[in-house]
Amino acid sequence: MSGAFPEALVACPPGVTCDAEAAINAKDRHVLRAAILGEADVVVTEDVQFRAQGERARRLLPQDLDFQGCAEFMAFAVDVDPAVAVDALDGMLGRWSARTSNPSWPRLLSWMDRRGWGEASQVLDRYRGYVADA
Repeated sequence: MSGAFPEALVACPPGVTCDAEAAINAKDRHVLRAAILGEADVVVTEDVQFRAQGERARRLLPQDLDFQGCAEFMAFAVDVDPAVAVDALDGMLGRWSARTSNPSWPRLLSWMDRRGWGEASQVLDRYRGYVADA
């Protein structure tokens, strides 16, 4: 992660806690701490239990923090700025093709659909066509 997404790294000093931590599973408290210290807007996780705990603890958090699954976050991010999202995914597909056998948009969208990310793949497919025609 440090090479691909260095701005996501957050140093958490020992002893830093918040009231909401009591509502969070012990194994996930470091994630909540990092989100708070990093002033995140969203925690993206496929851990349904952690998302539910985070939503229940929202009133105890020192900031407005949303808990989303990957598909929900991706659909939102694409919808906010489709051109930037499509360009970023084009770049990732280009890097991926250097290591695998010819990945493509149809393969990516199919992969997303198989994982239950239908909403995100539909948003991407719709905007990918729009951006290509612009």
